[in-house]
Amino acid sequence: MEKGHVKTPMGNFLVWAGRILIVLAVWSVIIAFLNFAVMPVYTRQGTEIRVPDVLGLSLSEARQIYGRRGFKLVVDDQRYDATHPAGTILDQFPKPGGWTKRGRRIHLAVSAGMATAVVPNVIGIPRDDAIFKLQAVGLKVEDIQYAFSDAVYEGQVMAQVPEANAVVDKLTEAQVIVSLGTRPDEFIVPSVMNLPEEQAKYLIMKAGLIVGDIDYDRYSGRRRGAVMIQEPTGGTSVAMGDTVRLTINRR
Repeated sequence: MEKGHVKTPMGNFLVWAGRILIVLAVWSVIIAFLNFAVMPVYTRQGTEIRVPDVLGLSLSEARQIYGRRGFKLVVDDQRYDATHPAGTILDQFPKPGGWTKRGRRIHLAVSAGMATAVVPNVIGIPRDDAIFKLQAVGLKVEDIQYAFSDAVYEGQVMAQVPEANAVVDKLTEAQVIVSLGTRPDEFIVPSVMNLPEEQAKYLIMKAGLIVGDIDYDRYSGRRRGAVMIQEPTGGTSVAMGDTVRLTINRR
């Protein structure tokens, strides 16, 4: 009688190992098929195109360029920019020259142009209040002039440039003309010794005179920025429009 074949533990192991290897081989073939045949079709591999450079172009020009290439534009940011007109492309992502696929979104930052401000009406209010209102909307106030007026109280604004309610670029320099009150009947040099420079200038103009040459020198132990010498001296009778020269302590 023929003896039956008896499997040993080693034989069982080899059978199972062979089956596992077959399964792994089948899965490897499936994965390779997915990676090299299916996924490229699904992800459109091989259809990447270079991202056009639209920096400095207008938004309408960018739309024409990207639209022809199948991209979608998204404006994520608008920034005030003094050097680029409104609607100009300032930045983009992905960056120009990179590679991406058709149909992807291109994110843009676009110029909103120069920041503007509406000029407030400061006529008839005190000088310091007028300066505060103009600076509060982003305007510079560096040109302050003075003139006599019989209609506007001393220290109040009698004229302004730009005019009220005008729309101007921020950082525009505004000019105000401040009333010195009524013109004096006689012209006497005011005493401005030891007064701060700006206060001395104002009193000289209010007296109907002109601030002449200003020298700066060092005076130890004296008030910084104050008048040390004035010519002519206070109380001198002069003609309208005569000049008063000052020396200021710069220490």
